[in-house]
Amino acid sequence: MSPQFYTIIRKILAWVGMLFAVAILQTTVFVRIAPFGVVPDLMLPAVLAIAIFDSERTGAVAGIAAGVMIGALGGTGVNLLPLFYMLCAYLVGIWATIGLSANFPSFLVYMLSSAGARMVITLLAVDRIYASYSLLDVFPQLLFPEFAATMLCAPLLYLPFRRVALLFNRRLKLPD
Repeated sequence: MSPQFYTIIRKILAWVGMLFAVAILQTTVFVRIAPFGVVPDLMLPAVLAIAIFDSERTGAVAGIAAGVMIGALGGTGVNLLPLFYMLCAYLVGIWATIGLSANFPSFLVYMLSSAGARMVITLLAVDRIYASYSLLDVFPQLLFPEFAATMLCAPLLYLPFRRVALLFNRRLKLPD
């Protein structure tokens, strides 16, 4: 087998290992130390980082895997997260190729837009679960805290994912 094959296998194992570690952090550690009283969505910045540093296709596949992992570890069953993560990672991966670069400020811009879209997914979940709710209660008690906690924790994942991406040199121009 070719050396490229082994590189691809190592890259897949590295990304799956990183996603699994983030999923464990999200479903165990951050459940106990929930900033603003909610669990941040750590998988979103993880799949966006993979899409930015590797490719949109790898990010999309990682998004599906991340959604399935969170559904399995979080005990939520079937949900929209695999589709949502896949779509966000694919679009951000494309934009990282043709638009903004793969630097930290760009990552924060990608996170702002994706975390805003994540609020819609959370609102759909609330709508599915509760027959009657008030938007005036849901926004300050759930949506804004989840957005803030996700944005607060997202920078913590940027550097580890960037370091792993440097091992595989998929996108050679990785600015600081």
